[in-house]
Amino acid sequence: MNQHRQLPVPHRLGTLNKSVLLLAMEPRSMALTPTSRKIYSVLIKVAQLQRQGADGSFRARLADVIHDAVSSTKVADRIQGYIDQMTQTTFLMHLVSNADAGTLSLEGFEMPEGPPADLQEGEERRTFALLAEVRWSFERGQHWLQWWFPPSILEQLLSPERWAQIDFSNYMRLSSYAALSLYEILARFKDSPGGLTARRPPQWWQAVLREGGPSSKPREWRKFKNETLKPALEEIVSKTEIHAELVEIRQGGVVVEVQFRVARQQVPSTKAQAEEAVDVSLPLYAAKLGVREQDLQTLVDQFGAVQAAEGLKALEAALAKPGKSVTKPAAYLRRILENKSAHAPESGEVEVLSPAEKAVPQSLQQREEKLRKAYRAARLNALEGEFDRLSVEEQNSFLEKAREKIPNTPGTLKRLMQREWRSPLIREVVLGEYAAVYHGPGWNIPTVAQLEEIANMQEGPRLAI
Repeated sequence: MNQHRQLPVPHRLGTLNKSVLLLAMEPRSMALTPTSRKIYSVLIKVAQLQRQGADGSFRARLADVIHDAVSSTKVADRIQGYIDQMTQTTFLMHLVSNADAGTLSLEGFEMPEGPPADLQEGEERRTFALLAEVRWSFERGQHWLQWWFPPSILEQLLSPERWAQIDFSNYMRLSSYAALSLYEILARFKDSPGGLTARRPPQWWQAVLREGGPSSKPREWRKFKNETLKPALEEIVSKTEIHAELVEIRQGGVVVEVQFRVARQQVPSTKAQAEEAVDVSLPLYAAKLGVREQDLQTLVDQFGAVQAAEGLKALEAALAKPGKSVTKPAAYLRRILENKSAHAPESGEVEVLSPAEKAVPQSLQQREEKLRKAYRAARLNALEGEFDRLSVEEQNSFLEKAREKIPNTPGTLKRLMQREWRSPLIREVVLGEYAAVYHGPGWNIPTVAQLEEIANMQEGPRLAI
């Protein structure tokens, strides 16, 4: 029988000590979704707090890994898809720091030269799936998982020699795959005296921050930076204990290396218990209607979780209509959200554009919309700290007010009953009710000066809007 191992440091509730060898993962054979990456982190955390079985396995109730993991066979079948990603997808693991190469001894992690996607002659990197095997069982009305890690990385998973501290209460709030991946890497450096990540070529960052898969081709760095990297960085800075800034090293005007300046920052104190399980209610609801998680995530990033949930409810109603044919649910959902956004702006009034406004180029309109979205996200984060300082009675009054406005989708009623107001499904509505009382109905409408301030933070000084 395997002996219970001695963990390198005390493990706290809500914190995962993740080996630095396993932070920068490049999916090779198929894409890994944000939900799958979160579930894998939970499985590592559970394993670190367990005694390993005689057969080398670990075991847990599905409900301790995934929120809303009920006994429904259909739900279990959909969750099986996340498990399949971890057992079937192969990965290349990359070191995030040159300093780790000399102190860690896992064969196949030598620090190579050149882009990570192009292996050099004589270079070796280890490729494997995240899980070696998974078994399901149904006992006393509940699903159970039993899993095995690949033997070559087992010890680093359980007792890492050097690790990054992943704060689950912040980690679970991140939504995009790029944000999750970048957060794990930045966590390695948040207490580093130098405050800088290692320099890596742009292709390196693209490889480890993309969901991956054979159809996921690297894009031009400028486009990747603006469309993927910057939104991920903004989400990390606004939702976690990490503050980071992008640093580009150029030669002849061309970006040849990239790193980040990293530091800890203050985050609002929370009275809620750190989240240990992954909330899958929204992606499972979408899967039920034929919308892939990757497509859903794109829409959540663009329109927000609450609007996406409302759109899914409208999609479900459309699918239920006799004679209605929806051949592409994701495209239909996008049209629903675009129409809703165009005809029902956040102020609650139908927006009528003046001839001058209609003449503004589409690119400038898109830029202003992005700045408004960034302003709203910053306001919600500030409001979260204010709301957290209210008494339980005051919070409950706003939760009750929000009940009528929250979409009646799977998981929302449970979130309200358990006072999980930070859930993306209800957070914006609850904080909106609070803001309307304490800050007035225009709490989410920025002034021109505020938009310019956001623009300067994101883009640097430029001409006013």
